[in-house]
Amino acid sequence: MANPSSQTEAMNEASTAEPEATAAEAESAQSPELLRARLAVLEEENRQLRDEYASARRSQYRTTALGLAALGVVALAGTVIAPGERTVLFALAGTGLFGALLTWTLTPEEFVAASIGEKITASYAADRDALSAELGLQDDHIYVPTDDRTATLFIPQRPDYELPDAFDGLLIVPENASARGVAFTPTGAPLYQTFREGLAGEPADDPGSIAAQLADSVVEQFELARSATVAPDRTGSGVAVRIERPTFGNLETTDHPVISTIATGLAVELDRPVDARVANTDGETTVLEFKFADQ
Repeated sequence: MANPSSQTEAMNEASTAEPEATAAEAESAQSPELLRARLAVLEEENRQLRDEYASARRSQYRTTALGLAALGVVALAGTVIAPGERTVLFALAGTGLFGALLTWTLTPEEFVAASIGEKITASYAADRDALSAELGLQDDHIYVPTDDRTATLFIPQRPDYELPDAFDGLLIVPENASARGVAFTPTGAPLYQTFREGLAGEPADDPGSIAAQLADSVVEQFELARSATVAPDRTGSGVAVRIERPTFGNLETTDHPVISTIATGLAVELDRPVDARVANTDGETTVLEFKFADQ
């Protein structure tokens, strides 16, 4: 016969465990709701941070615009105080007011952090580097002009390569083994198109001047580097570009936007293939070489 005290203890333990289990089940059932609520809070905080970052950047632009406007107004007032210097003061006033108008109206509405662009560029280049390594491709990167005013990036499989007659796919496998390789759409192709659309008039005629225009756009228009200096090759076989502090880090990755933009522009404007490579890198300074080849 069972001991009554034992039965009582067992019933008490069961009655105690049941509420604990019920509480645990309730907490487990609520956990998805809690997670969703926390996620919503984090998303809202991220949105607020992005808005504050964009507001701060817009504030910088507009502060500059107000400063230029103030300069223009002061110069305009100076024409009354110093009538003998009216010509210079009128020019200064016009420059300040016009610059203020442009800076205010052209202030970007959206900003993307450089770190985000760098991560996207790095992952994009990693796939191309992996494909090149798997196929045993060479280190040569040749930007070949096409009929539609753009270029194709050709990476050959053999060191003694020849340019293929047609780029009709990603993998180029003609009967001529020396012309085999991979053809990519350059990352700099759309940037070159943007540069071309924003160019006043026609681009320069000589390679050095064209490279300088492209290098300036990399710095001033696209903000992909702190500075860029062009040194034309005296033999006329190419140009070298010195890049200071690129925005997206390592220029030695395949088809880096800085290299790709300049090489694509040179290939299209000169209508000849351009072999682009990193000649030297030292800390925040990198020297790029762009060699011209015949079709």
